[in-house]
Amino acid sequence: MVRAVCGIGPRVGSSFVMRQSKIAGLPVRGTKYLHGRLPVAGNPGGYYCQLPEEVRDMTEGVGKVWPLQLRFLTVPASKIVVLERRDLDAQRESIIKQSTRELFEVDPDEIIRKSASAMAGYIEAFEPEVMIVATEELNDKIQDIINFLGE
Repeated sequence: MVRAVCGIGPRVGSSFVMRQSKIAGLPVRGTKYLHGRLPVAGNPGGYYCQLPEEVRDMTEGVGKVWPLQLRFLTVPASKIVVLERRDLDAQRESIIKQSTRELFEVDPDEIIRKSASAMAGYIEAFEPEVMIVATEELNDKIQDIINFLGE
């Protein structure tokens, strides 16, 4: 069973959820720093991301799968945690700061918009069980998320 942790854009707490899932003993896919490709400064506890080919080969476990990567899954996710940040200004600022660390430029609004569209399309097409959580509530909801992913 594939279970995905997704965000409506980056910088929504998905790395925190993945790290807590790993601590809880769930079968987490991905590496802390994407095989050394992501800066430690952005998430000292790790990102637990996967390369597109790793997403494609995922047939079980819990993986961080960005909405734009969902199309690569060959086994549809049966459960998805969707993280969405209420404070869009803070999210935009964090996206820009992280893109500077990763040495590339992005349009925060475009990536958030594309993420929301891809997520909605995937949910409509595959009808997985979905849990939507606001980034600002992660500390209070993390055990519920772990339970949902672990069922």
